[in-house]
Amino acid sequence: MKKILFILVIFSVLFLSACNKQSTTNIQSSEEWATCSLNDPEPTCSTDTVLDNSNFKITTTAFQSGWKIPGTYSCMWKNINPDLEISWAPKWTQSFALIVHDPDASKWDRIHRMLRNIPAWSTKIEQWNTPAWSTIWENSRWKAEYRWPCPPSWTHRYYFKLYSLDTNYWDLPSQMTLEEFENITKPHILWTTEIMWTYSSVK
Repeated sequence: MKKILFILVIFSVLFLSACNKQSTTNIQSSEEWATCSLNDPEPTCSTDTVLDNSNFKITTTAFQSGWKIPGTYSCMWKNINPDLEISWAPKWTQSFALIVHDPDASKWDRIHRMLRNIPAWSTKIEQWNTPAWSTIWENSRWKAEYRWPCPPSWTHRYYFKLYSLDTNYWDLPSQMTLEEFENITKPHILWTTEIMWTYSSVK
């Protein structure tokens, strides 16, 4: 009788151990799925299938990041936005948003251009042009346009920041600060990339 009872106890321990192991495996699988579901919804999805979005880039033929912007794109000339090229958009991108801002402005982070709902298939933003279907926000001067750099004193930095979003935004206010935009869109930002120029009106 004792021998039979001992065998039953051993069997119960082994059975419970197997159940716990299976449960742990299921939890890990769920965690892996949650980690990569935004990048690859196939049943074989795992953390190894997450794409590397670091290749996402915005570039321009007008200047290299960190350089002084040519006078053509400043207040020395007309209101010309430099051409931009978008490459390696993250998977599941539904739209882009572009914000051009000057963090060195005296009173606040001045917005020079804000575009949202740029179609996910867009690869270029040409001079003088706004991509079809895009929505133009007002800049810090309450104008729905690109505002050239024209700092009154020392050298300022001008950032072109591009956001890859997994949604579109149609009902946002016509004017927003950079902080307000990022607070609202944070859950839907897949990746960001940026380039920077410098400019000074003082020779």
